[in-house]
Amino acid sequence: MRISICILAAIAGLVLVGAPTAEAQWCQSPEGAYWCGDPDACIYVCGEGGGSCDTPCKRAGTWSTCGQMAGNPANDLDGDAVLNTADNCLCTPNTSQANCDGDGAGDVCDSENANYQQVSNQRCWIDHDEHVTHYVLEDYWERRFVDFGSCGAPDKYERYLRDDATCAGFPPPDEYDCCINLIVPDHGWCSQIDQNFCH
Repeated sequence: MRISICILAAIAGLVLVGAPTAEAQWCQSPEGAYWCGDPDACIYVCGEGGGSCDTPCKRAGTWSTCGQMAGNPANDLDGDAVLNTADNCLCTPNTSQANCDGDGAGDVCDSENANYQQVSNQRCWIDHDEHVTHYVLEDYWERRFVDFGSCGAPDKYERYLRDDATCAGFPPPDEYDCCINLIVPDHGWCSQIDQNFCH
């Protein structure tokens, strides 16, 4: 099957002289990734191919990985003295294994170092959008999230549109009255239309 794929690639004019590009020479076998007909695939897979430390490839005709290509042992692909089976960042060296939010991913490879939990959800803005024949009041609320881990991450806020109301008529009703009747019967908020208190 491999020979057939490579022959087809050659017929299509995709086999280049010298170092082939990923687009031109990439093949896929049931055992993993490799370059057609190249016994030293790791050179390309781990270089311009962008392979991660556990990406399989051929080196001197033998199956290997990009981590081993970088000189690390098979059981410690990022070379941080922590075995793969216990490493919370498989391909990023982190001997300390620090994990401030306790989510199982080490700090150096975690996309978000924080254990965020919602602590509040409240109105922060009633917006007034003017149109030719009417206007719209939009009721915005905001969720606040606090880091309950040991990462010291700043609070995070998430604003969203909870409700809206179309105020129409000839002439259109007073925005305060529209707010009281259609958004919230609260003098404080309806007297502060267009004042944005969101973060």
